[in-house]
Amino acid sequence: MEIAYPYAPLRRRFAAYLIDSILTALLMTPLVLWYLKGLFSEASGIYLLAYSGPVLFLLILIRSLYLTVLWSTRFGTIGCHLLSISVFTLQGNKLSY
Repeated sequence: MEIAYPYAPLRRRFAAYLIDSILTALLMTPLVLWYLKGLFSEASGIYLLAYSGPVLFLLILIRSLYLTVLWSTRFGTIGCHLLSISVFTLQGNKLSY
């Protein structure tokens, strides 16, 4: 028999999303600053052609790892914990990778 868990209101979920977006943006700031510094230097062509793909890949990887690891190990991200939101399966278990 499945236990009915209440859903978090939309405003709390959106606030958790904003918190997590700010935290991941802070994690990505050094990479973005390095890339922007290179774009506005004499070697801007090299940065634009050679580093755009890898930088985009790393930005996506950082966000994906943040969400995946925290959802599967702690029942939610930092934003979820601050707003008392838990993420789990319909049976009440942790999400798996």
